[in-house]
Amino acid sequence: MMFEARDLVRKLHVSNKLHTIKMEEGSQMTNFLKFFKELKTQFATMGMKVEDVVLIQIMLNALPLNYEGFIQTITAQDALPSFEKLVSKLLYE
Repeated sequence: MMFEARDLVRKLHVSNKLHTIKMEEGSQMTNFLKFFKELKTQFATMGMKVEDVVLIQIMLNALPLNYEGFIQTITAQDALPSFEKLVSKLLYE
């Protein structure tokens, strides 16, 4: 029972980090993406699957205001890119 409680607390902690992540304006995109991918990996390690569309939504919401044009371009498309494709686009933005 104690292990299950610690496991739940860990899952809640990682989930909270994912849902509250924000990229500061002027910070390095590579650092932001690395941290984001680490959180995604932690979820997978805990046996929790997060759908691409959810990850994309969280990532776009975490970007600073100077990415507003990029966000509008991505969300105006008929279909959202995959998570990996979005990461690739952000690296070259």
